[in-house]
Amino acid sequence: MVITRGSCVALRFTGKSEGKVFDTNVPEELMKLKPGASAEEALVIVGEHMLVPGLDNALIGKEIGTLYTLTLAPSEAFGMRQPTLVKMVPLKLFTAKQLIPRAGMTLALDDTLVRVVSVSGGRVTVDFNNPLAGKEVSYTYTITRLVTDQKERARVALQAVFKFVPEHTVDAGGVTVLLPATLEPYITRIAPTFSKVMGLPLLFKEKLPASPLPATQTAQ
Repeated sequence: MVITRGSCVALRFTGKSEGKVFDTNVPEELMKLKPGASAEEALVIVGEHMLVPGLDNALIGKEIGTLYTLTLAPSEAFGMRQPTLVKMVPLKLFTAKQLIPRAGMTLALDDTLVRVVSVSGGRVTVDFNNPLAGKEVSYTYTITRLVTDQKERARVALQAVFKFVPEHTVDAGGVTVLLPATLEPYITRIAPTFSKVMGLPLLFKEKLPASPLPATQTAQ
């Protein structure tokens, strides 16, 4: 079976840069990279920017079960380095989170991984560029299966849109997400794109806060 744009697939892959593995879900490689970690399927919808551009495009036309190798220039992988993403920030942004930055460390700042370039007095120079920006990377990968179950496809699509899987239901009428009322305008905005990917409408249902338990009466 040949993969087309919009296919939902399970991917087994290993990514390397300068001969070193930087990401993988192949059990043998993962044990070397992160001892004790468990390998999980990578589920993606082809053409929906869930992978670096070069790998995303390369999946189109490929067959299930075949091992492929791909080398990508920086522009098709993690992009070129941007000098404007090297910035100086106050040290207190780190110390407020009980972090002590040192040159060469990689830390999370505002949910973004940054590399500490230098620390001087109350200032820290940090690099917001992806560590692989400006580098050629290679992938070996196998498409292990085509995901056809609508409930599984829905979970993949929701993860891509929300970065988590909200409470939802799937039936012939569509995918209904249960979320606070404040998110309804967002759901309305993304519904056409989501529906195009899924082949089912994206519907909204307000998730009401849990009712408080009745107060316990004290015996007299």
